[in-house]
Amino acid sequence: MLRAALFSLAVLISTSLSLPALAGELAVVDVQKVMAATKHWKDAVAILEKERVGRQTELELKQKDLKARKEKIDAARAVSSPGATAASEEELMRDAQQLSQAFMQSQQGLSQLEKRATDQMLSRVETIVRELAVQGEYSFVFETGTEDAPNVLYSSPKIDITDRVIQLYDKYFKDKPLELK
Repeated sequence: MLRAALFSLAVLISTSLSLPALAGELAVVDVQKVMAATKHWKDAVAILEKERVGRQTELELKQKDLKARKEKIDAARAVSSPGATAASEEELMRDAQQLSQAFMQSQQGLSQLEKRATDQMLSRVETIVRELAVQGEYSFVFETGTEDAPNVLYSSPKIDITDRVIQLYDKYFKDKPLELK
């Protein structure tokens, strides 16, 4: 028991002695802030939003057409023989299935574009962070995370390199917009 207590005390002392030395080797970066501050990310988000709105408008027009056709078939069914609208109903069902598939493909396409932009941004940010880590002799650089899902509960503003990452991003990638297509 005494041995365990001495071991615990030794670990505590060695840990507390090494923490001040380690503090100079730590840094944090707010990746979301970096992304939000860059013109390239803002441009990519605007392009993605324009693409989403365009696709949504197109799908809504097709959906409106299907609804009008259904109403027309329903009206015709009320005044005609039971089998007279069967071919039109089958065609309408096929078109509705195609619209559903087009919607899913549109969503997948938008997700792929967003992933491509995000991956490029993260790769660029990582490149800059690695360079700053080497220059600043940081052993660890942590991402702060979001307010809802923090990766770091607290960090001193002294070790935050976010603004430096933004400056270097603008310097290194000024004329290199994200490739979305």
